[in-house]
Amino acid sequence: MNKENKRLKLQQEEAMAKRQKLEYVEIPPATPESEISWNAVLSKDLCFINRCDLEKALKAGIPKQKRGEAWKLLIDYNINYPEQRLNLPYGQYSITSLPQENVPYEDLICQLTSFQHLILIDLSRTFPKYSYYSAFMGPGQLALYNLLKAYSLLDTEVGYCQGLSFIAGVILLHGSEQESFSCLKHLLITKGLRSQFLPGMMSIQVQLYQFDRLLHDNMKDLFDHLERNDIVPIFYASPWFLTIFASQFPLGFVVRVFDLIFLYGIEAIFRVSLALLAEHREMLIGCRNQDQLMDYFKSVLPAIGASEASRVFSQAVEYDLSRQLATYEIEYYVLQEEVAANSSHICPTREENITAHRLEKQLKNLQAQLDVSKLSNKEKCIQVEELKEKNKKLANSVSQFVKERKLIKHQLVSILPKLLNKADLGPDIEVLSSLIAEL
Repeated sequence: MNKENKRLKLQQEEAMAKRQKLEYVEIPPATPESEISWNAVLSKDLCFINRCDLEKALKAGIPKQKRGEAWKLLIDYNINYPEQRLNLPYGQYSITSLPQENVPYEDLICQLTSFQHLILIDLSRTFPKYSYYSAFMGPGQLALYNLLKAYSLLDTEVGYCQGLSFIAGVILLHGSEQESFSCLKHLLITKGLRSQFLPGMMSIQVQLYQFDRLLHDNMKDLFDHLERNDIVPIFYASPWFLTIFASQFPLGFVVRVFDLIFLYGIEAIFRVSLALLAEHREMLIGCRNQDQLMDYFKSVLPAIGASEASRVFSQAVEYDLSRQLATYEIEYYVLQEEVAANSSHICPTREENITAHRLEKQLKNLQAQLDVSKLSNKEKCIQVEELKEKNKKLANSVSQFVKERKLIKHQLVSILPKLLNKADLGPDIEVLSSLIAEL
C-alpha cells in the first residue's frame, strides 16, 4: 500500500509539474489549423517530410502541447538531412573536442563543476515570476541547475555564462531533463549558438555588426534615425541574441523564436529582430531623441500583442538572410584585418571614423550635460548665499527687536506705577505692575 501511495504521489507531482511548465500564454495563440498542420507533420515518417512542410507548419505555429515533440522532429530532420541545414556561422569558433561527449547525463550531474556558484546565483534570476521556477530549489530550479551543470562539464570551453540559464529554462519546459539536455546540445553545438558564450564573446560583436548592416541595407530611414541619435545595436539587441529574447519578451513569444531556431539556426534571431523593427519602424522613427528611443526598446517592444507577433513571425519565415549574413561576416573580418594592418598608420578606416564621430557626439552631449550641471550648481550656490544674507538680516532684526522690547519693558516698569498712583487706582496698581514685569 505504501508503494502504491508513493507511486500515486509521484504521478500527481509529475502531472502538476507538467501543468506548471505549460502555463505560459502563447503569443500568438495556436489555431485549430496549426493543430491540424502539426498532427499531419508528426504523423509522417521522417523520410516523407520536406522543408516546405516544416516551414508551412512553423508559420502556423506549434501548439504548446506538441512543442517538445515538434522540436525533437526538427532535430532529427537536421541530423538526418544535413544537406538541408544552413552553414554554421563563425566557423573558426566550431568545437574541436568534447572529452565527456559519451558520458551519460545521469553521470554528468553527479560530478562537480567549478561553475556551481555562478549557476546557483542565476537560478533565482531566471523567469522568477514563472511558477515552475519560482520556488527556491524546487523541482524547476533543481532541474535547471542539473541541466546547466551537465553542460558546463560537457563543454568546458564554454562552461557556464550568463544567458545560458534562459535558453536552458525555455527548453526545459517542453521535456524531461534528459530530453532537454539533448535539445540544449543541439542548439549550442550543432546549431552553433555556443559561439556566443566563448571567452571574449567575439561572435556577439560579429552578430551585432551583421545586424547593423542588415538594418542599413533593408531599412535605411530607420538606420539613419538611430544613427543620428547615437543608438547602435549593442544598446538594445545584445539580450536578443544572448538570451534569444527570453530576458525581456513574454515567454509565449520567446518559444515561437525557439521554434524557428530549431530549423534555421541563429539566422532565426536575425529574421525575428529585423521583422520586429520593421513592424515598429514608423513608431521608432517618430521617437524624437535617444531617451525616447531607448524607452521604446525597453518598454514598448517587449509588450508585444498577438496580432503584431503573428505578423512578425509570418515575415520572419519569409526572410532569407543567409547570403547577406555570410557577406557581412566576411566583411567584418576583412575590416578587422585592415584595422590591424593599418594600426601603425595615422589614416583611420571608415569604421574608425564612424566610431570616432559617434564618440565625439557622445562627448559633446556629456559636456553639455556637465555645463548644465555646473550652471545649475552655480545658481544653487548663489541662492544659498542669498538665503544666508537674508537669514543674517533677519537675525539682526530679531536681535534689534529683543533690545527694543527690553527697553520698552524697562520704561514701562519705571514710569507706569507713577502714572497709576496719580490716577489713584488703589489695589489694581500691584496687579498691573506684576503683569508688566512678566512681559
